Amino acid sequence: MSNLVRAGLERLKKDKIFWCLIGLAALEAAILCYSQYQDLQRYRLWAEMMPENESYVWGLQDASNLRTLLFKWASVIGLSVAVLAGVFCGTDYSDGTIRNKIIAGHRRRNIYLSGFWLCLAGGLFFAAAFMGTVLLLGLPLFGWQGETTETVLFLLDGILVIAAYAALCNLISMLIPRRTYGLIVNLFVAGVLMIAGMVVLMRLAEPEFTNRATEIFVNGEPVLNHMPNPLYLSGDARKLFQLLLDILPSGQGYQIAGLSVWRPEWLWLFSAVFAGAANGVGCRIFAKKDLK
Repeated sequence: MSNLVRAGLERLKKDKIFWCLIGLAALEAAILCYSQYQDLQRYRLWAEMMPENESYVWGLQDASNLRTLLFKWASVIGLSVAVLAGVFCGTDYSDGTIRNKIIAGHRRRNIYLSGFWLCLAGGLFFAAAFMGTVLLLGLPLFGWQGETTETVLFLLDGILVIAAYAALCNLISMLIPRRTYGLIVNLFVAGVLMIAGMVVLMRLAEPEFTNRATEIFVNGEPVLNHMPNPLYLSGDARKLFQLLLDILPSGQGYQIAGLSVWRPEWLWLFSAVFAGAANGVGCRIFAKKDLK
């Protein structure tokens, strides 16, 4: 399998779409650094003008924290892996490369898993390009804040999320003979996962109480009434939604991007199981697939 992976990496280095995705990751990181630096300047001005306003002080602390940018790639990494798998792995079918590999004596299992390792490598390159750009531009602007150990835990979570996406997208690409169809399905699945993760995250973010204006006015302004929020999840429903957020690769990505992972060991387990199950199913199906 090592020979297949090395050959795939050589192809990856020459792939224009791969380098375009790397460039987009670096560009996105640069734009986010610039945007956060602008926020930092505004909060500094507001905090100096109104030091008694705690919201500006908290905003200043958040805007000056480089770690708030470092893992933003995790929320969109599924789309990058989907494009890479759909185009790069799908080419094996359109060019007849898979048949040539089998004729050359490579086992189907190794051919399939080499695609997974290439998708994983591509995802790691995307993340590295994003994080490298953030560190290169962000350290002079913001400095470094936060614990190194916690940052390493977030990084391990992110790597396993990439592995989960790589296993899923490789499964789709290796089982759909036509590259265009595989790319469309990959993007559709990644998009659905991102929407599902966002919906779950928004439900969990609903506050327990809301402030609603009443018909009572004091000095010409409506009085706010502190009322329970009917959309707030509690008890078993909240546990179920949190579990769903932890299981979904997109849900894990949103938590990592927002630095809100409370149980990293659970995310490791779910991502590892997800990747292992997808690879296991894919190997079994691919072993019996009729390659035309």
